[in-house]
Amino acid sequence: MTTRLLFIGMDRVQDAIHTLKYDNFLLGIDSTKIYYGPRDLDFNLLDKLKTAGIDTRNFTVHQDVDLINTTAYHTEFYKFGGWIAQQFVKLLAINACKDQRILVQDCDTHLLQPYSFFNHTQIQPLVLRNETHSTEYYSYIEKILGIPRQTHHCFVTEFMPITNKSWIAMLDRIQKLHNLDWFSAIYEVFDQDYKGSQIWFSEYELLGNWQLYLNPDLTTYPQIRYESSTWTDTPDPDHFNSYCLKPWN
Repeated sequence: MTTRLLFIGMDRVQDAIHTLKYDNFLLGIDSTKIYYGPRDLDFNLLDKLKTAGIDTRNFTVHQDVDLINTTAYHTEFYKFGGWIAQQFVKLLAINACKDQRILVQDCDTHLLQPYSFFNHTQIQPLVLRNETHSTEYYSYIEKILGIPRQTHHCFVTEFMPITNKSWIAMLDRIQKLHNLDWFSAIYEVFDQDYKGSQIWFSEYELLGNWQLYLNPDLTTYPQIRYESSTWTDTPDPDHFNSYCLKPWN
């Protein structure tokens, strides 16, 4: 069973509709769990998607707050700002999903040609070749997992496949390193560093580098990005597996 976790902020519904119209390029997905927040829905999201022509037969909608309230930090969940809270929600959603194969997807990015992020039990992640983002992304890999960055490529591609087995192994490592449950450990790492300014952290880099640490022979595939400003570019058919578009905000 392969489940996609799709995250939609309150102001990103139109982006999600645009993205989901290209779902035919995303192969091997059995079900989709949508997480919406930060506040409760004031409309029926599935009805809105159906009206836009989206096939929602295997979709369910869940509230961010349902995940937030499972933590001991629900009253201080947004202490480090919306950026970090967004990453927390994604990690909590992975933890709540018990299926063997999980794909995390942002709602403002979609593939332009067919691709599967899994080959049986093996993940097939996309990367930005020879690219480095904020140095904090990589320092938090070391602080949380006790491992260095595993590659010169970047996993911040708005898609992240992960197996339940890899996730459970990561939680076990965090608990042993910090002597705390995984969420408390990550929260406390940020709390020690927080000085009132933005903390830069990427769940994609954490998960990608962890899975590469578990399997150094893991093959990654290049993502060629077509932003809305370059949408007139013609995709190169030799890179069938890596097109993605970040649509208009």
